[in-house]
Amino acid sequence: SMDLDQSQMLLERSIWCFEQTDIIELAAKARIHYSSVLFRLEIQVPNDEKNSNDVAVIEMRAAQLMESLTKEGLFFEVEVLNIFSSMTPFLSEYAKEELEKRFIRKIQLAGREE
Repeated sequence: SMDLDQSQMLLERSIWCFEQTDIIELAAKARIHYSSVLFRLEIQVPNDEKNSNDVAVIEMRAAQLMESLTKEGLFFEVEVLNIFSSMTPFLSEYAKEELEKRFIRKIQLAGREE
């Protein structure tokens, strides 16, 4: 999609700029965001072209990315939700429930507390 392609390009520039100025923390955050965007671009292949092995790898990578984004704090909550919604067609019921339990509900509860 055009938005993800544009995000990818802008994040590449951001990472480069942060690295040039030694702003390590922001470069790290941009890299995590970049990984998320790349992941969402990769999973846009039609669902029927994915085998069960692909789906298992996708589930694992999604969980790892969601965990990394969650550790980075509030700014990345929207990105966690984006990954989850992009993943939904591929997820088994069990994986969907586990990811909702571990990440989505926490984000929703945190949003209510603000």
